[in-house]
Amino acid sequence: MRGLYQFVWGFLGSLAVELVDVNDLFHSERVTIPERYKSIAYGFVRLGLAVVGGLLAIACGTQTPYAAMATGAAAPLVIRALRSGKDSPGSSQVIPTIRKGRKNAHEDESVYENGRRAA
Repeated sequence: MRGLYQFVWGFLGSLAVELVDVNDLFHSERVTIPERYKSIAYGFVRLGLAVVGGLLAIACGTQTPYAAMATGAAAPLVIRALRSGKDSPGSSQVIPTIRKGRKNAHEDESVYENGRRAA
């Protein structure tokens, strides 16, 4: 799955979060529409966030529609983590250095832990 498909599924995943919120409104005794839904500015911001969700799905290299939707839905959490300077989940994983002459790190028989070759 590439490019446009990743974007569309990520975009839809981001909008799905909003649909769940709206659906929750209808499960209360008295349905009242929140003021944010009456604001054009909120609509533009929410649309922008959905675009970011689509772009994030591409940037993460998602391979399935489900993964792209989940990435799009998680876009606000990812942005908040970036804004706060906290590491995102999995960012502390060490990527082994590819040695000269090797196509990928898995061809090397040694095992890396915390950036060092394990004994």
